[in-house]
Amino acid sequence: MRHEKVAVKKDLMIQMDSDMAEIFQASTAVSSKYFLEVIIFILLINILFNFIASKGNSANLLQAGSKRRRTKQQIEDEKQA
Repeated sequence: MRHEKVAVKKDLMIQMDSDMAEIFQASTAVSSKYFLEVIIFILLINILFNFIASKGNSANLLQAGSKRRRTKQQIEDEKQA
């Protein structure tokens, strides 16, 4: 009810053929049959990704164009060269 009022008030409504609207509603409907399985799958993927990413060396996780800090020895070597 609230969504419909906001859509009308802010002129968010679009014109659509009634047949197309029915097809659209049927295609975007979320089935509750597999909802729990999908949520569990997403959580497992998230946990796995966080585990793998947290085990990396920070130098390997830098962006492509960024540079890591030089050690004092590297700075001295560059000065002498």
